[in-house]
Amino acid sequence: MLERDEIEAVVEQLEEAARARVAMRPPSVLHPGLPLDDAYAIQDAWTTRRIAAGRRPVGYKLGLTTPGTQRALGVDRPIYGILFADMAVPNRGDLPLKELIAPRVEPELAFVMRAPLAGECTAAEALEAVELAAPALEIIDNRVIPIDTDTAKPRTALDIVADAGGAAGFVIADRRFNPRNVVLADIEVVLTSADGREMGRFSDVFGSPENALVELARELARHGRALAAGDIVLTGSPLKPASIAAGSKVTADFGALGTIELTAK
Repeated sequence: MLERDEIEAVVEQLEEAARARVAMRPPSVLHPGLPLDDAYAIQDAWTTRRIAAGRRPVGYKLGLTTPGTQRALGVDRPIYGILFADMAVPNRGDLPLKELIAPRVEPELAFVMRAPLAGECTAAEALEAVELAAPALEIIDNRVIPIDTDTAKPRTALDIVADAGGAAGFVIADRRFNPRNVVLADIEVVLTSADGREMGRFSDVFGSPENALVELARELARHGRALAAGDIVLTGSPLKPASIAAGSKVTADFGALGTIELTAK
């Protein structure tokens, strides 16, 4: 277990990485044997510092939502990070790359909660707690380098957790819809980016995106937390993160549900 001063030291390094736009060494390398609870303690301490600086938390993002990504990064469950109000980017807006390190994007669904959701619940109970849903894009920007320069050890899920899930921004589509009137697993998205064109289906997100809420409620309960009314939840993506190139446009076409566009500046 890390001591409080060790946790605060990692938070300071994360803040400096974000300020200087130079990624830091993995906390899992700096603190061998780092447990998952300590990685979340780092995330919580960074969240507390950001709130003290005037930033307003508005919800959560899920990460590592498929068994393959979990295995690759050494965990057996999804992870979460915190979203802040100032991370919101308008649809068809500009993303200033000079403020980020190595951003990438993922198409997702966003839920806005109308009721609290805590602990163990069914998919039906989770869906009933949702006010509305909308297509979304998540902007990821890891403040931790992918491969440690001294040891050649890769970034792990623990590092991503400490780094608040890599959360850097999000875009929510103009059109909102009632998720109880749509078969969420059947939603498809075509993402066009600097990496090319790729199609995904939301059945690849926990079988159906409402199951993401079940997973998140369970994970939050492990740390004494719960979803609240008004929270935004990004459910995870059916596609791997796509690159963002300066001057390029990212388009996520959700068919009848609408399109999201983002231009990198």
